[in-house]
Amino acid sequence: MPRSFDLFFETIELWLRAGVSLIAEYGFARWAEPRLRALVPLARAVLLYCDTPDEVAAQRFIARERVNPRARLDILAGIVERMERGTYDWRTADPFDVGAPMLRVDTTRGYAPELDAIVAFCRGAGRAEPAPADPR
Repeated sequence: MPRSFDLFFETIELWLRAGVSLIAEYGFARWAEPRLRALVPLARAVLLYCDTPDEVAAQRFIARERVNPRARLDILAGIVERMERGTYDWRTADPFDVGAPMLRVDTTRGYAPELDAIVAFCRGAGRAEPAPADPR
């Protein structure tokens, strides 16, 4: 795993322990489950799982990455080929239980549920109070 992922999770933990509210956005896969689970007790956490059919996800990914100036074309070609053949493993990003309330959001055409309902879920569904700030 690249060091950037360690830094991502270390930074989240540091901010949560300092009492900072945040949104940790990433297309998390199963490898992240234990790291996320360890952060849940530090916050009033919720998980939003954005979902769309595999074909729509592939179209969006390919369109976005083909114009990305930092994309590694050698890696992108293999991913696109697996998506087009239908052999790309989309299930690695299926939702998993980290001990926080989860809401599945269909993003195929806008948001379902609507944005107001998503906000209400986030505001009302948290866990215990955030951990106290680090006195250091």
